[in-house]
This record gives sequence, C-alpha cells and structure tokens, in this order.
Amino acid sequence: MNQFHGKHYWWDNNLDQQIHSRVLGELSLERTHTKLRVGYDVLKNYTYFGIQNDRTLSGDNYLVQHNQLNVRQSGSPISLLTLQLQQNLRFGIFNWENVLTLQKSSKDDILPVPTFNAYSNLFIRFRIARVLHCDFGVDMRYFTSYYAPEYIPGIGAFGIQETAASRTKIGNYPVLDAYANFRLQHTRFFVMFSHVNSSDGGDYFFTPHYPLNQRILRFGISWNFFN
Repeated sequence: MNQFHGKHYWWDNNLDQQIHSRVLGELSLERTHTKLRVGYDVLKNYTYFGIQNDRTLSGDNYLVQHNQLNVRQSGSPISLLTLQLQQNLRFGIFNWENVLTLQKSSKDDILPVPTFNAYSNLFIRFRIARVLHCDFGVDMRYFTSYYAPEYIPGIGAFGIQETAASRTKIGNYPVLDAYANFRLQHTRFFVMFSHVNSSDGGDYFFTPHYPLNQRILRFGISWNFFN
C-alpha cells in the first residue's frame, strides 16, 4: 500500500501569491490554412507538489514505499517558450491536419515539458448520395521523452518527480487511432479502433506508471431531436 506522509497540510504553508504573465502572438494565413503561434509565459512564485519515494524491483513489478508529498514554491521566476505551427492541407477528398509544437522551460526539474509534440490527422472526406457525410482516417499523437509529472491518486493531482534514483521518463512513442465518422442530417455515428499500433511490452504511457489501454474498438451515436 502506498502512503503519503506529509508534515502538514498544504494550506498550512506560508505561500506567496503566484503570478502568471503571458504574451501571445499569432500569424494566420487563410489561403494556405496556416497558423503560427508564439507564446512566452513567466511564472513567479510557481507552486507545485513534489514527490519523493523509493521504488524497488519485486518480481515483475515495482514496490513503492516511503512516499512523501510536499508543497514547493519556486524562489525564482520560471519562463516557458512555446512555438506552434498548425498546417492543414487538402487535395480533393484527401485532408491532412497537423499541429506541431516546440516548448522550452527554463527549469525542467520544476516545470517539465516535452521538447516536441505533434498531432497529425490524415483522412478522406466525401458524401454518399449527397446526404451521408463520411470521414475515414487515422490520427497520431506523439511527444518526445521527458520526466513527466506523476499522478497522485490520493488528491487527484500531479506532482514533480524529485527522487533521482526512481525518476521515470515517458514519451517517444506514437499512438495511432483509426476511425470512421458518419453524419446524416441530425444524426452522427462513429467507429474507432483506438491504439491500433499497441503490442505486448509496449512502452506507452501518458503519465508515469499508468500505461495506456491496448487496442480498443469504440462506437457511438449522437441524435439531435431538434432542427
């Protein structure tokens, strides 16, 4: 059993007010369906949870013990630079949507972010008998490896991994979904095969120690009862 032993509750800490400043800029070219966004964030007195624990190998699993959860506050400002390119392409019924993002944190040990992440969606769009709208495609999500914040079930929040011996990286793994969407007047229905590239032993995580589901077939319907 995992237990968190804190010296006091987080609200007992004498914390300074957190100040978040942001500058955003966007360049949009409608003719080429291109958007370029630049963002610069500065966080003063950044407040976060820090996690310290021991992980030891026990058979095929890890035994987690001596968990400690503490409230931290950065003594100096943290900056975050974000560059994002959104590019949509269309050739007849073929469509390709892309969102590419570069990020750099001035303190990766406190505010960790993946250096690069990408979303790509390739699909065909057409109509049958002029009334049934159809999309068939595959989308992909990917980000480079980094020491992502760890989920804390006891409080439903995330904390920074602080124990060097047990820090865990995630990422550098694409997740692919295949789907079919249909729309007939006010009715929508879909079929999706999630994580089609999963395999036994795959290193697929969106947060440390919590693996994604393997292949799943999903389907659904939405029907609006008004015009």
